[in-house]
Amino acid sequence: MPHDPNKLPAREALPPIGTLAAGVAHELRNPLTAMKARCFALRELLEPGSPAFRQAEVIERELDRLERILRDFLEFSRPSEPEHETVPLGSFLAELADLLRPDLEANGLRLVLDQPEPTATARFDPGQIKQVLINLVRNAIEVSEPDHGEIGISCAAAEGDFRISVADNGPGISPEVHAKLFTPFFSRKPGGTGLGLSIARNIARRHGGDLTFDSEEGRGSVFHLTLPGA
Repeated sequence: MPHDPNKLPAREALPPIGTLAAGVAHELRNPLTAMKARCFALRELLEPGSPAFRQAEVIERELDRLERILRDFLEFSRPSEPEHETVPLGSFLAELADLLRPDLEANGLRLVLDQPEPTATARFDPGQIKQVLINLVRNAIEVSEPDHGEIGISCAAAEGDFRISVADNGPGISPEVHAKLFTPFFSRKPGGTGLGLSIARNIARRHGGDLTFDSEEGRGSVFHLTLPGA
């Protein structure tokens, strides 16, 4: 049989799309890191407030956005398994609140933290669950009116599990969007990847929990992260 130059041998077949996407994303991160470093060095040479300085700031923000897109894409294409440990929920949420408070204050919003019982613990990967909650709070910040309102984080026992809730008083989610909200690449934000909530729910489910929400137009939204108790 004549050799077909357009047909790859089996051992040279293309990898699955997830592996291919992850490889491309890894390759893109190297030049992106180099560009960020040089942009920072360039900004240090410019006069603060000058037109050139402001342009450098725009470039730096866009590079940060590209980095977030790549990070989401990598997490979506190659999710990592959680490394469970027993976590005291009170101190975990207090540290999370300290981390997020500057973002809220910069937008004129108040964080209300309703602490769980002092002895409350759950088993989860702290880094991954922190990623989920940061995503939920930042989404809440984006839908809240600047200089108005508050975002709440609360934790409660729920039939042997624990449920951490993030509430906002934004415009709520329209009913026609409910079924699409966790769909990969669906986004209500201009320039959004549409991966954040999909990744967050996948992380919750890999922990044996789930991510759900309640919302009504004009009355805000509450996202519920359910985790198995310790």
